[in-house]
Amino acid sequence: MKTTCILTIAALFVACGPPPAPDYPEPDPEEHVADQPEEPASPAGEASVDEESAGDEAAPPLEPAEEPAAGPPAPETVEEAAAEPPAPEPIEGTIVSHKAKLVIVSSDAALPAEGAQGTLYKFFEQELFGMKASGWLDIASVTVKKADAKKVHLEIVEEHSETMVNGKKMDHFKKGNLVKIEIQ
Repeated sequence: MKTTCILTIAALFVACGPPPAPDYPEPDPEEHVADQPEEPASPAGEASVDEESAGDEAAPPLEPAEEPAAGPPAPETVEEAAAEPPAPEPIEGTIVSHKAKLVIVSSDAALPAEGAQGTLYKFFEQELFGMKASGWLDIASVTVKKADAKKVHLEIVEEHSETMVNGKKMDHFKKGNLVKIEIQ
């Protein structure tokens, strides 16, 4: 699947995505009302001052607010926790060379295993109309062919972005480009 992009403000917002949602729940006005303990019933014939001033209208009792869900439930056993491996850290580096479907990336990070599949992202920075935009652009699906001596040899399985600038295709695999590899 190939995607054609034209660098405009709208394209940059699409590439970067919408701003993240806040991590905190919206405040509930009923949570801030303090629940008052109920007073014991008065003996017959004796009315308290509050009951006389309250009149016939009484406020309905408040129900406790529900707690917001905080993500997926935690595993209940040690075996369940051990069964879910953590996601591997992305590997950042620079492109050393690019020939046909082979890209060589230099990185100081831990190298991935041969045969691993992942996604290659290119870092971009651009200023449009006085606004600076930057982020990671998904440029290809890749397979690790070889990983040794701080170099990762990647085979391009599928290119994801064909950005056009002044009618010419932009080369995302230029030597020196900052890239990130996310292994799946």
